[in-house]
Amino acid sequence: MHLRVKAIGRTAKPPLPRIDAPAQPLPAPSATRPARFNRRNLPTPIYHRASLAPGMSGQGPAIVAAAESTSLIPPGFAFTIDPVGTLIATRTKSSATRESRPSAKEPHAL
Repeated sequence: MHLRVKAIGRTAKPPLPRIDAPAQPLPAPSATRPARFNRRNLPTPIYHRASLAPGMSGQGPAIVAAAESTSLIPPGFAFTIDPVGTLIATRTKSSATRESRPSAKEPHAL
């Protein structure tokens, strides 16, 4: 004899620790490397995720490196660390205002 039970219930969401910190400047990047965006190399700062605290924010391009992942913040995006410690990226430019790609006749770095 087999018996199967399926149950659905509502539980309270666990409280997440929040750090309500005022806006603060980013630390100096650990390095700056060229990264390719829209067929162009742009100097891109690299930040260690552990060095970013709630209230910090910056503009793309940027690379945020952590032990478990790497986040790429492209040009036209901003990033912030929210009170829970989550990295949030938000578009700052609409796709209509993005810089156009170079045509085949325009020189560009390889």
